[in-house]
Amino acid sequence: MKSWWNNLIDRGMNRVNGRWGSLFSLVFLAFILWVLPAVSQWGESVGLTQSIDTSFGLSADQLWTIAEGYGSSLRQAYLIQRWTFDLAFPLVYGGFLWVSGLYWMKRLKAGFGLKQTLVIIPLGVVFDYLENTLVSLVFVFYPQRILGLTELAVLMIPVKWFFVVGSMLLVSGLAVGSIIRPWIKK
Repeated sequence: MKSWWNNLIDRGMNRVNGRWGSLFSLVFLAFILWVLPAVSQWGESVGLTQSIDTSFGLSADQLWTIAEGYGSSLRQAYLIQRWTFDLAFPLVYGGFLWVSGLYWMKRLKAGFGLKQTLVIIPLGVVFDYLENTLVSLVFVFYPQRILGLTELAVLMIPVKWFFVVGSMLLVSGLAVGSIIRPWIKK
C-alpha cells in the first residue's frame, strides 16, 4: 500500500506537463524580474537595508541589535514586507521547484528512492515561513526578549537555506540527468 506522499508524487507526475512547467516558470521569472526588485527598492526606500534572511552567520545578539536599530517604524515596515511579499514568494519558488521536480522525475522515470527526495522542496517552504514567523515575533515583542525565540529565529536561517538550495540543486540535477540520459543509454 502506497503512502499519501507516494500517491501525491505519482499523481503529480501523471498530471505535470510542459504547459504546467511553462506556467510556473513564467510566474517565477516574473517574480524574479519585477516583483523582487520592486520589493527590494521599496525596502531600501523606507530604510530596510539589512537583509536578515540572507545573513547566514547572524547571531541572536546581532538580530536583537538589528531589531533595536530599526526602531518602531522600520520594524513595522519589515513586518509588512514579510507578511505581504514573503507570503507569496515561498509559494512561487516552491511551486516552481515542485512542478519542475515532478516534470524532470517523470522524464527520468524515477524510482521510489529518487522520488522521496522531493520532500526537501516543501520543507524549504515550511522552514522559510517558520523563519519569517520567528523573526517577525522577535520584532513584534521587541523590547521584550522571549527566552529562546531570537536564538530559534536565527537558527532557521541556515536551515531554510539548506532545504531551499538543496531543492534547487536537486531540480537542476534532475534536469541535467534527464537531458543527458538519452545519450548515456546509447
